[in-house]
Amino acid sequence: MNAIARFFCAVGVRGLVVALAVLPLGYTAPAAAALVAAGDVVAGEAGPDRLELTLSSGALARFDVMESGLVRVRVAPSGQFSPRQSPAVSPSGLEPPGAFVVDIGDFWYVGTAELHLFIEKAPFRLIVLDSAFELVSYEAAPGVMWDDETGLVLTRRFALPGERYFGLGMRGGPIERTGRALVMRNSDQAGYGVDALYQSYPFFYTLGSGGAHGLFLDNPAYPFFDMNSTGEGVVLFGAERGELDYYVIGGPTTQDVANRYARLTGFNQLPPKWSLGYHHSRYGWLSAEEIRGIAERLRADDFPTDTLWFDIDYMDNLQKFTWNTVTFPAPQQFMAELDAMGFRRVYIDEPCIRTDDRLWPYLDALGYFVADGANGESLVNNIWFGEVSWFDFSNSDASDWMSEQIAVFVQSGIDGLWNDLNEPANNFMPEAEFAFDGDPRGETEARNLYALLANKAAWEGQLLARPNVRPWNFSRSGYSGIQRYAHTWSGDANSDWPTLRINIEMSISMGLSGQNQFGHDTGGFLGSPDAELFVRWLEFSAFTPLFRNHAVNTAEPREPWVYGEPYTSLIRDVIKTRYRFLPYLYSLFEDAARTARPVLAPTLFYAPGDPSTHTQDHDYLLGPNLLVAPVYLPGATTRDVYLPYGSDWVDFHGTQLWSGGQTVTVDAPLGRTPLFVRAGSVLPLGPDVTHTGDGTPAHLEVHVFPGGNGEFVLYEDDGETFDYRNGAFRYTRIAAVVAGNDTSVTVTPLAGSYEPGPRDVTLHLRGKAQSPAGVSLDGNALDQVADAAALAGLASGWYHDAEATAVVVKFPGAAATQQVTTF
Repeated sequence: MNAIARFFCAVGVRGLVVALAVLPLGYTAPAAAALVAAGDVVAGEAGPDRLELTLSSGALARFDVMESGLVRVRVAPSGQFSPRQSPAVSPSGLEPPGAFVVDIGDFWYVGTAELHLFIEKAPFRLIVLDSAFELVSYEAAPGVMWDDETGLVLTRRFALPGERYFGLGMRGGPIERTGRALVMRNSDQAGYGVDALYQSYPFFYTLGSGGAHGLFLDNPAYPFFDMNSTGEGVVLFGAERGELDYYVIGGPTTQDVANRYARLTGFNQLPPKWSLGYHHSRYGWLSAEEIRGIAERLRADDFPTDTLWFDIDYMDNLQKFTWNTVTFPAPQQFMAELDAMGFRRVYIDEPCIRTDDRLWPYLDALGYFVADGANGESLVNNIWFGEVSWFDFSNSDASDWMSEQIAVFVQSGIDGLWNDLNEPANNFMPEAEFAFDGDPRGETEARNLYALLANKAAWEGQLLARPNVRPWNFSRSGYSGIQRYAHTWSGDANSDWPTLRINIEMSISMGLSGQNQFGHDTGGFLGSPDAELFVRWLEFSAFTPLFRNHAVNTAEPREPWVYGEPYTSLIRDVIKTRYRFLPYLYSLFEDAARTARPVLAPTLFYAPGDPSTHTQDHDYLLGPNLLVAPVYLPGATTRDVYLPYGSDWVDFHGTQLWSGGQTVTVDAPLGRTPLFVRAGSVLPLGPDVTHTGDGTPAHLEVHVFPGGNGEFVLYEDDGETFDYRNGAFRYTRIAAVVAGNDTSVTVTPLAGSYEPGPRDVTLHLRGKAQSPAGVSLDGNALDQVADAAALAGLASGWYHDAEATAVVVKFPGAAATQQVTTF
């Protein structure tokens, strides 16, 4: 081995030590041992869209071209590839392109229109170039190595000049991951800091001179990453045992990477519309009477709410699929009562069963629990929930049984499931053995997959009960692929300002990591936030994909009215603002389910060439055109915000327009989230409602912002069923064209059979300091009135709002194309 190879090998070992240092306390990492290098290529066999190589170490390497911009890379140190199928992967729309595979002397070449792989033979290492022959990846020599004793496997590649790394799932801290080292091992980490370890997403983006590309490491055995933490020019990744199995994901845009990752691991499901509303929850509601009182006051005091959550206190002595008949004496009647008030219900469901549960002997006899590998008996752990055994979702018979029981239970009036403790919540189970249908695996290989399999069973159970109703799962833990079955949250967070900041950072990273409907316990789970902290957290949560208020049973009550005025009114206004944005949000979710464009994304996603966005850790985009800048410092009444280069930006709450590429300071009084809209954008909003199904007459309020032409495609369906898959949806394009001082807005039904029903439309043409001479609808002049009060009682008309510098136009919506023009 030459001196350079020795040097980078040493860097790799130090990087591995740094990565392993972030594991939870009590976990014993495998001891460092002599690493075996992959060696040289001694033989090769080419086939359609694949190349298999034999290495001098006895290992096999394989390259499978999934499509032009997606290549799977595998190295099996044992010399035999595992037949296991990854539950993370669910390919859709991938078409092998007929790659060019050829031996060119010192290299094997695997080429497509988008990726060029050069596999050096001596030593074996991979070099990847993009379609423009820009360097994407260059492995060190040696690159791939493993430890025969422990099973650890890894590869090392050079950190190329100017590269920046993003993603890697549920982590706080800077969204740019360069310099970070981490291990992904799902565990219960209540009161976490920047490294919350509930969920694992071994997928990252690289931004470099040639644009974006991605990498997904599909080995759940505690994957680890060192993103040049030593500063000596090496990126290292691998897993604690098994094969090296990863995918090179081509760009060149961030959206290309996101879309390919979704076509490999699955798209987020389109959620039911009610799940985008406000969720009210607490651990510690002890009775139906208590919940009824809260429900009645939420309605009486005009706090829009869609969902009430039931934590473990609804259960009879924590027994599976039971109700406490003393405190919840008539559960189905109570569910019907809440339903009549417009409340959906989400119920917690734990993956463990207490040993005193009536079901435990039966399930034990069937072998449906995770086993103790030492004796084959059901493993029993002691956690805060009691003496428990863990249901083994890797056993297909057990998983099917659980789905059938869930199907029965949800028919008591349950709209969604809250799948908790599924890390599993006993953090250290070295004796555990998971069945995997005759291919038993220990904790290392199975832990990170547990929540994915549990949520699959819960999804299938809800489908059994209601085949044409969209299931809804909420999971504390997860792994890549869980987006096909569940939505997640940030776990048991502290109620303090630093954790609010961390939760903002997590949201941005999770948006990049393929999990769209990600949220938080607003105000933090552990503790009692004061009024300022709670309102600021609420402001942030209202502009995230999932909006839930939840707290531990020892915290002070956190109902919207408990803080008194002026906070009660501020809280009401924030919640109402969330509901006004639902037409916009729901359209973003439909787009994400179809294209994998993140609902919430870092600003760099749309401005990767602006280096200032690479460190924009606390501002984000909700959709491509709405910039959100939550306030996360106590006592702050202003907010500094960087506006990405390449666009002008308009203050949503006011009239000012700024050019991009600068930092501005804006007022941020308590109760108002600073929002900026990309110039020329079209933003659809909705009416004030009490919940998403309250029957409020349909109304569409469209804001057209100055600065150029723009459009938005509004998506609508029934919000609950799968009928949209059969054409029962509606796309409506709202396009604005600016010509001098005049604006023309065209509303065009594009596709779909769904009928939203009669509604009126109000256009807010913003940036109009001067009143136009007139406004027409389909060529017919509309009447001008004095102000909003005068317009309210009319079917159509318009007025100029001098203070808001806007022209406001009202007209009845129609099934055909309509055009409004100022003149």
